[in-house]
Amino acid sequence: MPRDWIVPDPRTRGATSPGGGGIFTNRAQKGGVRAAARRLVEEFCARRAVLLRDIVTVELERLLNQQEKQQKSPIEFIESDREFHRTIVRAADNPVLADFYETLRDRQMRMGVYAIATSERRIADVLTEHRAIRDGVRSGDSERAAGAVARHLTNTLAVLRLPIVTAAAKGA
Repeated sequence: MPRDWIVPDPRTRGATSPGGGGIFTNRAQKGGVRAAARRLVEEFCARRAVLLRDIVTVELERLLNQQEKQQKSPIEFIESDREFHRTIVRAADNPVLADFYETLRDRQMRMGVYAIATSERRIADVLTEHRAIRDGVRSGDSERAAGAVARHLTNTLAVLRLPIVTAAAKGA
């Protein structure tokens, strides 16, 4: 399996050569770490989105209707998917977090297309999961909204067969 250099590990006295130490990971692990970061951001933002639930719910509903019409067009469907998630992140009103999130989503756009292209049911499942997110935001229950986001992202990772990296799995 290909290995990529990530960052020097200060525990190894800052060595930067592959023979001298550092943190190595394979590409799947890197994808899992990015997905974990995305999950943290989206869960936090979903909890905040409930504060603006009337406005956010209207936009999520519009995007869900759009996705319903785009089921036969994977690229358009994923672009709307991206906008759906971006709406939740922007609702947190944190530009630093929104900018960070954009770097994560850009890398995962191709994976989203792959996920729906390799699973016959994935588009239908995404729509069901997005409805659950919308309903969680609409309800005003921040934990329900965050839980729906967590389930959606977990299911997407399962289709991609990426590791699900959580704080508990890392021993934190």
